[in-house]
Amino acid sequence: MPPSARTRAECWGTPDRPRPQCVEGMAPDAETGQKHARDLPQRRLCFPGSSRQEPAGKAGKKNPREALGRRWAELAQDEWKELLLAAEEFRTLTPWRWMDDTQLFGVRNPWTGEVGWCVVMGAAGLAYGLAVYRGEHGYATYRLVMADQADATDALAHMDCLLLEFCNGEKLTDVDRNLLKAAGVKPSGRRAWPLFRSYLPWHMPWYLTSQEARYMELALRQACLVAARLHKGPAPALQKGPWLLVREPQACEGGWVWTDTWGEPSLSAQAKEVWPAEEAVQRALSACARTGETWEVDVFPAKMLVSEEGERPRLPPTLLVSSDGFPPAVHAEAVRPGPGMWEELLGAWFRGALRVGKLPRCLRVKRDEVAAMLGPTARLLGIPLEKRKKLRTLEALQRSLEQWLARRHGR
Repeated sequence: MPPSARTRAECWGTPDRPRPQCVEGMAPDAETGQKHARDLPQRRLCFPGSSRQEPAGKAGKKNPREALGRRWAELAQDEWKELLLAAEEFRTLTPWRWMDDTQLFGVRNPWTGEVGWCVVMGAAGLAYGLAVYRGEHGYATYRLVMADQADATDALAHMDCLLLEFCNGEKLTDVDRNLLKAAGVKPSGRRAWPLFRSYLPWHMPWYLTSQEARYMELALRQACLVAARLHKGPAPALQKGPWLLVREPQACEGGWVWTDTWGEPSLSAQAKEVWPAEEAVQRALSACARTGETWEVDVFPAKMLVSEEGERPRLPPTLLVSSDGFPPAVHAEAVRPGPGMWEELLGAWFRGALRVGKLPRCLRVKRDEVAAMLGPTARLLGIPLEKRKKLRTLEALQRSLEQWLARRHGR
């Protein structure tokens, strides 16, 4: 059983549309002598694309990314002013002076029941803000990032997170600026501009929806409260053994009541193996010749914008197969992210093998998900499957593919 919860209650707004009001003092005590950034571990969380946004485009030319962004961001305009006020309160508090990105705590989403695991960024002096990793999938990504086991590709493929970063004004898009203007907010100074982004696996970092904005506002208010308590001291610990502090909302007459509880984060399940259809295996065995080649296989998000009307832009999961023989490129194919994605990618591998009429002597991968996708097929075909840290031939081919996509899409 978890440790007994220490209860502290604060009311925030109304259940149908919360308007948070701080009932505990938020200003930190300057005389407490808490640790500052120079004393904290120098780490940096990986958020590709969070502050390297697409340009607004030349005068007189429409930028399709900006048009998509305007349509998406219109959904959340009603919530922006309160969200921006919460962001300014968080920035004024400067919790990164005494907190670092190893101090994790949860804030439960009252509308979905999911826990967002909050991390204060800025102790290393590189990026300032708040990251909220959503659910078990987000927590697993956080663990990979902190263990330096996630690169930018992994982040785009797996990150499930809401991000607030304070940056300079030139890093904002026209959509971001228009939202600030509509809310009557005029930031000034270095790293004073709030940049909000939503990360979903296999999707482009994007503008917050209305529901995400409402939850991010609550997370920011609760982060201010937790940080202020830690700075004033004495305060309850954020962790007791495997249990982490979770701020839990309960609806009450006229608002939300927030209490301290304890929860143990759960890791997402390991990748499930994908079994091929018997017909696909038999066709490959009869139509493809055995070779002495080694094939390297990977799946990564293609760096190109794919979007349909009313949908969030996505980064298509792309299968790439390379060979140490000639030609080095065996097959490349992109699929739509979502349920059944890995089955589609396995089908793409079979299509590539049938197209060249060959089967390799050995398969090499570097990601667990790709190993789970190809494992049963490799066993049925009698092909050894190896896991490597680097796939040099494939990675060179991937760089060439990304350069070609960049030229084709004018980036």
